Amino acid sequence: MTGNPKVSMGSANEILSEIPSKKLGLGVILCLIDKKTYLSENLVALPIEYI
Repeated sequence: MTGNPKVSMGSANEILSEIPSKKLGLGVILCLIDKKTYLSENLVALPIEYI
């Protein structure tokens, strides 16, 4: 767990995006932060309390 999420933590999205038959939605990282934070246009970090 981290309180300092980074875009690189969503690196699996890059691999999945290369599958032609799959359309990716918004990626999510659950971590030790206080509020929802967009790391990029398709990757958001959410507080662990969201689960």
